[in-house]
Amino acid sequence: MLGRRDKAKGLEAEVQSLEVRRAGVLNRLTDATARHEAAIAEQRRFLTETDGADARQAKAVAEACRKAADDRVALEDAARTLAGLIEDAKARLAAERDRRERDRTASEIEAGASAIEAAAVGLSRAAVAFDVAREALVAACRDHAPKDVLGGDCRHVILTAAARQAGITSREPDVSAMFGTFHVDAVPAAGNTVSAMRASAKAIREGAAPNTLPAKPEALPTTPTLPMVRACLWREAIYATHLNHRIQVFPGNVELPEPIAQAAFDKGVAFPPNTVGGQRVMQILRTDPNARLEQDGQGSIRAVRFAGVMGDGGRGLKPAEPPVFLGTLPDGDGVFAEAAQ
Repeated sequence: MLGRRDKAKGLEAEVQSLEVRRAGVLNRLTDATARHEAAIAEQRRFLTETDGADARQAKAVAEACRKAADDRVALEDAARTLAGLIEDAKARLAAERDRRERDRTASEIEAGASAIEAAAVGLSRAAVAFDVAREALVAACRDHAPKDVLGGDCRHVILTAAARQAGITSREPDVSAMFGTFHVDAVPAAGNTVSAMRASAKAIREGAAPNTLPAKPEALPTTPTLPMVRACLWREAIYATHLNHRIQVFPGNVELPEPIAQAAFDKGVAFPPNTVGGQRVMQILRTDPNARLEQDGQGSIRAVRFAGVMGDGGRGLKPAEPPVFLGTLPDGDGVFAEAAQ
């Protein structure tokens, strides 16, 4: 930036120097114009008031007039040249000033981008540290916290308060404030549980309470993960989750839960990708992704073609078949029923 400021100053000095020189040329041009007009007047007087017999004087008058004209033309040319040089220097100066302003704007934007990037890096590092601390809290609550009234532990209250403290969630009181203290810090949120545990330990140590550990929180049941299977579906289909949420799938190479994929194979609306039928489905769909498919009666698939308003033997294009229902996902051997209970 310093070099560009020096360049701008150099261009400003160049413009100023050219303008001074042009002003000097214009002053001389004024004098030259006056001398030229005087020489013309003298030549006119000589030609009109004398008989022109004096050849020596005639030559001197003509020479003076010619020299005055040459001086005037030269100075006019110099003035025009300097004017062009001034315009060129001003254009370069304007371009340099524009570049300087653009550099200033771009530098401000880049500085802002760097600030955001640095803040994001800091937040990312803080998030990693928060995640490590969160896992430590979850493990500590799982291993040591007494069971609460809902059969779980205190981790949710503490993590929610930490999220408010970090600004991840709103710090404005919500409906949870109706059921207890509204915490915006993880330490006070853990205070009730920690105080109760220390009071229990003191009572046990003093013989005022039975020598037993608090009941551990119950482990939450987890949903078994169903393996996913690839299937080349040639007909639109629908399946449902255990909560009866309908999921619609369209023809193509799709990924389905294993029991749903097996149902699609059994119903004949899909083929494994490495089979002839699966490759045929994908060959047609690669050519025309919107093609409607049907069975050809020979164990394979073909595209339904429509050649005109009354094509297909005069019957037109028949309506599309409704989606095939592939069944409902299992409830994980009663996992959700157990959790609800």
